[in-house]
Amino acid sequence: MRNLQICSWKPWHLKVRNTLDEQVDALCLDTERNVVLLASEAAEITAVSADCHQVTWQKDMGAGRLKDLAYLLEQEAVCCCCASGEIILIHADSLELEEVGAVEGGIAAAAWSSDGALLVILSCHGQLLMLNQDWDILAEVQLEDGVEAPAAIAWRGDGKHFATLSRQHAGGGTKLRTWSREGMQEVAEGHKADGLLPVLAWQPNGRHLYTAQRDAHGQRVLLYELNGLQHGSFNVSGPGTITDMHWSADSQLLAIILTTSASSQAQHTSRGASRVQIWHRSNWHWYLKADKPFKAEACGVTAKWDEEQPLRLHLCSGIGGYRQVDFAWQPTVSARGTAAVVDGCRLLLTPLRLSVIPPPLCSLPASLPAPISHLAFCDHGSCEAVAVLLSDGRLGVFKSREADS
Repeated sequence: MRNLQICSWKPWHLKVRNTLDEQVDALCLDTERNVVLLASEAAEITAVSADCHQVTWQKDMGAGRLKDLAYLLEQEAVCCCCASGEIILIHADSLELEEVGAVEGGIAAAAWSSDGALLVILSCHGQLLMLNQDWDILAEVQLEDGVEAPAAIAWRGDGKHFATLSRQHAGGGTKLRTWSREGMQEVAEGHKADGLLPVLAWQPNGRHLYTAQRDAHGQRVLLYELNGLQHGSFNVSGPGTITDMHWSADSQLLAIILTTSASSQAQHTSRGASRVQIWHRSNWHWYLKADKPFKAEACGVTAKWDEEQPLRLHLCSGIGGYRQVDFAWQPTVSARGTAAVVDGCRLLLTPLRLSVIPPPLCSLPASLPAPISHLAFCDHGSCEAVAVLLSDGRLGVFKSREADS
């Protein structure tokens, strides 16, 4: 019966040299130097100190849009996998550029393993490649004759398996596959589902693989096992299409980004209004614990959970508005013993002095017109009240009718 409270919301507008046609659309972290790295559509990399929140350096790659941005701790370099096929390193000390490889036909998706030892690339020609830090090709598999971008790759937290989500050229179906690290052997092909979006997020503890689906009935997040079998789902409400998902390091919170724009079905191409939702599962029920809308002027949102502080979320808008958000878990119980649990647009109330009901059940579900952001109890002597601040800025107040209700 805990709620997620925002204990720190620090916004800064960064001096990123970009225009509305060259928005920030990728983000990664250099935990060694405590630096946030941002990439624009024009492949300009900006390093921002998380301590003083100042831009420390900028580098123009001149190579077009990126498909993956990662900091390699052992090499002390930023690795940029470009859509055009180049793999370029920016050495952190000298800021020199080094092209270490190129993929024929371009890159549809790329992702480093959690230990930073292996890079998996899916080319637009349908080739799946596995490289090490010496840029040797360890394995190569031909998936299809061609892959439509965007595609997606996600590693499991222990680095023993990864997953790919790709769509064939000429209207072919979207396929979800899981792979083993050793020899890059295919483990399974995911249970077929229509309307899959190019979004993948593997829970760091390895429990489930998550992807998104959109059809005439709405959109939802699908859970898959390593063996390709679907294992549940939950609906995602709110305007916009799911364009990205990220798990916190402790596997407790799932950040989902929704974007309302004509191009929102393509990863990191948002131009319209966005919102960030934070979900949490308990007792096999999915709770929407936080919902933060961003106006269209923000030109999309990119998110990344902190690798060392699992309740810290890094956000950056397309125009360079950076936010560092710190959450905290807090039980919300009044002086009279009434528990309140936030679940999106519902406030789940249970007077514990009268009854003990296991969640997700409650004594009284109160519905509101927008997701709940904050709440607080007040004792009026003969009765008690709870005030809720909604994500759209409106305020709601509930008051008990009787002293013992």
